[in-house]
Amino acid sequence: MKLGIDVGGTNTDAVLLDGHAVLSSAKAPTSPDVTRGIVGAIQAAAGERDLSRIEAVLIGTTHFINAITQARGLAKVAAIRIATPPQTLPPMVDWPADLARALGRHVFVVRGGSQFDGRPLNPLDEDGAVAIWPRVPQTAAPQRTGTVADLPDGKVGPISHAYLTPCHIDDKRRIIDCSVQEWRVVTRTGTTYRVPQALVASDMSRDMRIAVSRDGRMLAYYSREAQAHVVRDLVSGAEVTSPVKVTEDQFDLGNQLVVSDDGRYLVFDPKVGSKKPGMLIDVRTGKSTTLPGKYETVTVKGGVVELVRYIKTDLWLMPVTGGGKPVRFDGVFINFSELAPDGRTVVAYDTKDRTKPVLTLLDAKTGRILRKVTVRGLAKPRGIFRISVWQSPSEVTVLTLDGGYSSYVVDVNTGKARHVADYSPKTMQDLTLPGTASGK
Repeated sequence: MKLGIDVGGTNTDAVLLDGHAVLSSAKAPTSPDVTRGIVGAIQAAAGERDLSRIEAVLIGTTHFINAITQARGLAKVAAIRIATPPQTLPPMVDWPADLARALGRHVFVVRGGSQFDGRPLNPLDEDGAVAIWPRVPQTAAPQRTGTVADLPDGKVGPISHAYLTPCHIDDKRRIIDCSVQEWRVVTRTGTTYRVPQALVASDMSRDMRIAVSRDGRMLAYYSREAQAHVVRDLVSGAEVTSPVKVTEDQFDLGNQLVVSDDGRYLVFDPKVGSKKPGMLIDVRTGKSTTLPGKYETVTVKGGVVELVRYIKTDLWLMPVTGGGKPVRFDGVFINFSELAPDGRTVVAYDTKDRTKPVLTLLDAKTGRILRKVTVRGLAKPRGIFRISVWQSPSEVTVLTLDGGYSSYVVDVNTGKARHVADYSPKTMQDLTLPGTASGK
């Protein structure tokens, strides 16, 4: 015999089967604890039958889904995240507020973690302290007087990179404090400045991004005061506030920001890879153009927005005035570079090569694979984390992540890599390099 049980929101049904023949069935009210209703339905269906003859039990229930959606009668639980603190994104940040409250908001973080492909970021600290993560609204970091000066008005000079400072961990009190976070930029001459105008996170714990143009001249960020994005020309000292208002509740997890070399265009995507559309903003005219949510922006260069759709990989070189059409690639590729100086080549990472230091050159006009290049000279050749701007007709910039960030310039003809810089994840989060879409 087989026993089938269906636990519904109102009634629980039980049925006894012998092969395809229904021997008996019964219905009992679904109980708050589920178990009593199941037992009642089974007893009613079984009657005097010998239940030891049952060979299989099949049970289906909406009770779990109901418990989650109703957020009632749930036991208190603890959520422990294995991560590489300090992290900017609190556990349960995207959970419904009533569900998080019902479970008790007991959230902790322990050091450790790995990349999506299994590459270790940090080993699990089995003996280390577990930090309590306070579940309070994360607003912008209060600016504090310290050794790092504020970004001054006027001419500063191009920057080499930008980053978000980490949260502070108090190992004795086991508390993580993210109110100390702030955006910083580093000039090509090595001077570091804080950017107090740039909002770090919204009241809903949504991280806010900044973006740097390919030449390091333009800096874009979100201003809470203006409720809009601001573009600073760090060479001329000019500053423009976008006429297009963007409220803080429009930002979601995984939002993205891109700025063009001339600072005229911004791409704001509230949530990369979702159904939420992005927008191309002309900060001079205030014109806003909707971008399909399923596409992710790589760059805005030469009046063209480079858009990529993953899984079924498409590349769309869309003029800022609109038009163009996507080109389909035969394969699944990620981490696209900008368009090469030849106007038709892009470099990407084939998901089949995810643990290998291999770059794939693609024809942006036809979708053909041109060739694959094995990269030589990486400190830890386990794969490429990000591919970004071209430094010459044959050299592209790549970023690796294996315990720390390292940038290289790779010759796509020979595969030889030239080391450029290292960046410590202990002092830098959300590393933003020139020309790279922030938030990728």
